[in-house]
Amino acid sequence: MKDKYINRYVPLWKQEDARREIVFELLSLDVLDTIYVTETYLQPRWIELYREEDDAFRREMSHKFVEDILFQYYDIISIWRYLKRYENSGYKDVMTDDFSGHICKAYEEIGELCNTFKSVPYGDITYPALSMADLVTGLLKQEVYPLRREEIQDYIQDDTPAYVQTESIRSDALDKIVPHKTNDVRTDLLRPDPTVHIHKGDTIPKDRLYTLDIFKYSCIFAQQNGGCVKLFDESNDRHHLSGDDLIICLDGSSDSLKDYEELNSKYSAKVLDREDAMEYLTENYSSLAKTHTSVA
Repeated sequence: MKDKYINRYVPLWKQEDARREIVFELLSLDVLDTIYVTETYLQPRWIELYREEDDAFRREMSHKFVEDILFQYYDIISIWRYLKRYENSGYKDVMTDDFSGHICKAYEEIGELCNTFKSVPYGDITYPALSMADLVTGLLKQEVYPLRREEIQDYIQDDTPAYVQTESIRSDALDKIVPHKTNDVRTDLLRPDPTVHIHKGDTIPKDRLYTLDIFKYSCIFAQQNGGCVKLFDESNDRHHLSGDDLIICLDGSSDSLKDYEELNSKYSAKVLDREDAMEYLTENYSSLAKTHTSVA
């Protein structure tokens, strides 16, 4: 169960208790090895950022930088500090939720510190570990004040068999966490395959799609095969088809996309209309559903 599902399906007056009960039950699992939490508070100051024009800068107050810019890619800041701290530990395969923003030095260094780095669209819905990270973060925001390193560690370390490490990221790391290029991060190059591309067209709004079984079954399929789910963007995604990908057409357009299946070999995708996709994804659903825990 992802944190947003608590907000959606649990009555308001029960949400805090439900979040507390669920997260502490998860924290008690003996398969957990390490829980690593970072927090960032910056003292008021001006921060210089590149503008789109060459050699031009703009200034942001530090709190606005944290709220409007850093939050877009804060996951990778935590990953970067973790990999730096445990550089010789052997933990080298990284998976995180999809993120956005411009390139910073911390992002560049991650590529040198890990063996694989996967950015997963809808990762917190598809993979239980990423969903758990959301839940733990939600609990900390609910229960811990001030939300600082020492208080975070004190709150959770006695309720889990995992090793708990918390860390503060402060102004001395600004040269690593402030974008130093105006190039956007290319998370499309980091997606795990196979990818289930959902081509919804103009017929199904996003908020309705997320409530449909076909979206849930797509996430289960992706989880069991180590892949991901995303909305189909033909102009970009046609360059990243893996041969094992699926394109699910919910708007009756499967015939217009069959070229990707029939006229490609290595970089191809299986193209399915909505009826065939439901059958394809649910053939083994009963066995897959028993192990899928991240979708309520």
